[in-house]
Amino acid sequence: MFTAIIPVKKNSSRFPGKNLKKFGNQNLLTRKINQLKDSGIADKIIVSSDSHEMLEIAKNNEIEAVLRPKH
Repeated sequence: MFTAIIPVKKNSSRFPGKNLKKFGNQNLLTRKINQLKDSGIADKIIVSSDSHEMLEIAKNNEIEAVLRPKH
């Protein structure tokens, strides 16, 4: 079994909000999730984030979401 973990934080120091920015018709986080799903290499995908908004995106894509503390 292979588990893929996507760590995403709310604010990037170089590109704030980058994981929520649209690239084509999807935000970056959704794009990452879909790429992993399409690759077929992961049996399980987990999104770990300090952002409730990003965790909601994971849940909407049927991905396990884990809240982590803000740093």
